[in-house]
Amino acid sequence: MKIMTSIAEENIRKIQDAGGIVALGTDQTIGPAVHREMELLVDAGIAPLDVITIATHNAALFLGKEKQLGLVAPGMKADLVLLEADPAKDINNAKRISAVIKNGAMIDLAKLDLAAVRAP
Repeated sequence: MKIMTSIAEENIRKIQDAGGIVALGTDQTIGPAVHREMELLVDAGIAPLDVITIATHNAALFLGKEKQLGLVAPGMKADLVLLEADPAKDINNAKRISAVIKNGAMIDLAKLDLAAVRAP
């Protein structure tokens, strides 16, 4: 694994640097695995702001949903995650979720039975 990680990091950097479309999409689960994948992309040398694009717009492109998802723009679905800190400065700030808006409506995080939103 130690050998393969550095090779995978180099390969993903080469794809990104060459203008290829890198998309985030874990085969494990959503939530913690997505955040870990974003951390790994930053560890590979990709800037946090580029990782946010990879996780949003590029993922929508990959799914063929770029006209509906992946950007904050008129006519797009109003699905947003509001954060307490800037993920462009530190990708781990993407875990600091303060609000979720789905289809234009605020989601009550207290009603969700998720480990990520439970008080410690």
